[in-house]
Amino acid sequence: MAIQHRPSGDQKYYDLIRTFRPQGSTTVVWVQDMVTGQLVRMLRWGSEIYLPVYDGMQLGISVHNGSSNYRAYPMYVEARNLWDNGPAQPQECSTNHMWELKPWQTMVMDKLMNPDRPLGRPLIITSTGIGNTIGEATFGTSEFRGQVRLYERLQIGGGFQSQRQTNVGYGARRGSEETFLGGGISKGLEALGGEETFRGSRPESYTQKGPAGIGAGEETYQSHSDTGVSYQRNAQPVIYLRVEYRSDLHPMLDVAWANIPWNWYEPMPFGDFWLDQQWTWRPSRPTAPEIPVIRPHRPEGYRR
Repeated sequence: MAIQHRPSGDQKYYDLIRTFRPQGSTTVVWVQDMVTGQLVRMLRWGSEIYLPVYDGMQLGISVHNGSSNYRAYPMYVEARNLWDNGPAQPQECSTNHMWELKPWQTMVMDKLMNPDRPLGRPLIITSTGIGNTIGEATFGTSEFRGQVRLYERLQIGGGFQSQRQTNVGYGARRGSEETFLGGGISKGLEALGGEETFRGSRPESYTQKGPAGIGAGEETYQSHSDTGVSYQRNAQPVIYLRVEYRSDLHPMLDVAWANIPWNWYEPMPFGDFWLDQQWTWRPSRPTAPEIPVIRPHRPEGYRR
């Protein structure tokens, strides 16, 4: 297999980020592997953000509402609303079709949800090509393969957020703003396209395993309730992720970071303030690395 989607922008620029906060927002997003319980570092490559995955991985998109007001989060997985029968456009969602977070609340969004019952289906990575992924089964196309889009709507009376472009925000270090773009503002079913589609019976080419996509596991219990809070229609992007198999990303990064130790995982941080701590995955820079090391001269017969 090979990398299926290459980003716009500077394709020679790579970095790992543990969290992402969109410009002009107090919302923070990170990713958890629900199988291992670890934090998954996202790959910022060119103008986009990638999520490194493996077959069978259970996705958890963790969201923190860092404001003093309620916020609602429409979410789309391979262009399907996370909630059954939810609208394709985030500004059209009722509270039955988006998660609501109270002030300072953190939660993990890891299931396709049933608004009528306390049930959900875990998000699980699987190969495209046999019709089992969410986008293939819902729309009969692989066009939306591996896409995760999260949006934000503010409580009525809870302030104002202006238009922002996708994936513009704060990455590896809080307080250090990144100025990369991710294809402008995109909502719901809008997609960048470029992948093969099929309708009705599937072509023979779809009998083989393909690139990474997102499927759903068996139903499991997931409680939910309506808060009674009303929200502004204005829906702004929080993050847009593309999944790729980590085995396909490794060769590229092993060349780019040949002399730097790196890892997709880290233990889940703990404490109340880790989201505000400065962080980098890169080793600390040595002092004046361009100057050779001179060893002290020891005279013959010298004893300390």
